[in-house]
Amino acid sequence: MTVLQGVLAGVGLAVAILFGVWRMLEALRRENRDAHAGISQRIDREREANEAAHAGIVQRIDRVDDRAERRAEAHRTALDARTALEAITREVTFLFGRQAERDQKPK
Repeated sequence: MTVLQGVLAGVGLAVAILFGVWRMLEALRRENRDAHAGISQRIDREREANEAAHAGIVQRIDRVDDRAERRAEAHRTALDARTALEAITREVTFLFGRQAERDQKPK
């Protein structure tokens, strides 16, 4: 074997090794792209599920807020009614007291 043949054999071997490495890297890149696409799809599905869950939670919170607002309004109405009844009670008590004073005075 001549030196030239040895060099060519070495270059051929190096090219074959580099081609094998290149094919292996391409296969890894393809696997990586596929894995990345799968992960992206799962993330998108989970994001959609989270958005739907979030919307449901917001709706439930809005319903609770509405109920709380209605209860607060009913409470304010009840307090207003109680205040009015207390005022009427004071007036009636005052009037009964005045009538009792008149009844006790000699004529």
